Amino acid sequence: MNIGIICYPTVGGSGVIATELGKAMAEAGHQIHFISYDKPFRLNKKSNNIFFHKVAISNYPLFKYPPFEFNLASKIAEIAVVNKLDILHIHYAVPFTMCAYIAKQMVKEIQDFKIISTLHGTDVTIVGQNSSTKDLMSFILNQSDMVTAVSNSLANEASEIFNINKHIQTIYNFIDVSEYTPSNFDINYRNLFAQQHEKIIIHVSNLRPVKRPIDVLESYLLIKQKLPSKLIIIGDGPEKQEISKYITTYNLENDVVFLNKEFINKEIDIPKLLAVSDLFLLTSEKESFGLAVLEAMSSGLPVVSTNTGGLPELIANGETGFLAAVGDIEHLVAYSLQILCNDELSNRLSKNARNRATTYFNKQYIVAQYEKMFLNLLR
Repeated sequence: MNIGIICYPTVGGSGVIATELGKAMAEAGHQIHFISYDKPFRLNKKSNNIFFHKVAISNYPLFKYPPFEFNLASKIAEIAVVNKLDILHIHYAVPFTMCAYIAKQMVKEIQDFKIISTLHGTDVTIVGQNSSTKDLMSFILNQSDMVTAVSNSLANEASEIFNINKHIQTIYNFIDVSEYTPSNFDINYRNLFAQQHEKIIIHVSNLRPVKRPIDVLESYLLIKQKLPSKLIIIGDGPEKQEISKYITTYNLENDVVFLNKEFINKEIDIPKLLAVSDLFLLTSEKESFGLAVLEAMSSGLPVVSTNTGGLPELIANGETGFLAAVGDIEHLVAYSLQILCNDELSNRLSKNARNRATTYFNKQYIVAQYEKMFLNLLR
């Protein structure tokens, strides 16, 4: 198959999944054409089957904001004809599905490709619900040949919000379980972050308000009163300043390790850091899937998380970790202490988390679902 993939090239989960899926499909012998305004940051593996097509962004004084959508639609049409695309796979509906629909109308008499729109979360829960875009989203998603979502929760929400007149297929996110593995444990690396008697709690996110990172800090403050521990926060985003302010206000400079983007890109081995931690803590208000949670589970980490969105589909409550209501600091802390103070429970949850990740969310298993869907759609 000749497959076009459109995604944001940044570090968000939708771009990561799109890129890893494209790379896996290329390994299976398909020709993959990435189309974006910049090279996806995970597209670092050379392959004769992978091609990157950069979309130029116009810069004309008349426009306050460059009309990227027009350029993207034209580029898609060009790539579809020249490379005889069979499938165009959209990751994150806004504004890519609209551009794909326009491109398809432009060239349908020459190259009639199929459009698959994969919903990742905020394209439904936040951006798509804006009153100025909701009707357009409903229209363009219904024009897609197939719509998928990364969790049943997101599929149901999208169906209700946008009145989609077709079945939304759930295909979960995935990771390379050989990259995120307990075997990455390195005692010398662990000693860089905590003393031997201290537990390590870790949080990874893009630090937007919807992630409620201050809840992480409030939970840790209470945990620290009961148990010697360190908190590691990895991420970058609009809540960064509030986090730094909280750390200063409560004199946590020696207890909280805050690693933002410049450290992540240069010095931090996230798979290894997950492997040496003792607990992953997530406090999101909304979470369509939770890719960072899956990475933690694959690394053998028990997870304490809020009970929202697709997280209950990923975390088996009481088996791989525990779920609490959004904003319920009391239970988040109680569950965390229960795990951190009970080695037998921690080991059992750790083993179950790794098994669940490798059984249901490994790359080979999920990529095969996408490949089967592509082939069925073409038939």
